[in-house]
Amino acid sequence: MGYKAYPWMELTNNVYVNTSGTLKRINQGYSSGLLLDDSGNITFQVAGTGNADTTVSFANAVTVANSGNVGMGRRIRGKHWML
Repeated sequence: MGYKAYPWMELTNNVYVNTSGTLKRINQGYSSGLLLDDSGNITFQVAGTGNADTTVSFANAVTVANSGNVGMGRRIRGKHWML
């Protein structure tokens, strides 16, 4: 059996991946995540509350770039996001 290597690591709370590859809630409530990407950036992710087995859609709340700059509410690839 083979495996697939991904260029990031993600730690999530109240989330599972179904057989279609969709992020779903385990239980009713909020979901959150921590993403470590292959560029050395750290992103804190949040999702609103929902019922069990509903789709999770994360928003990037805070990103810490590998340079130490901190961005809030925007994707790291966007311009003018750093504080």
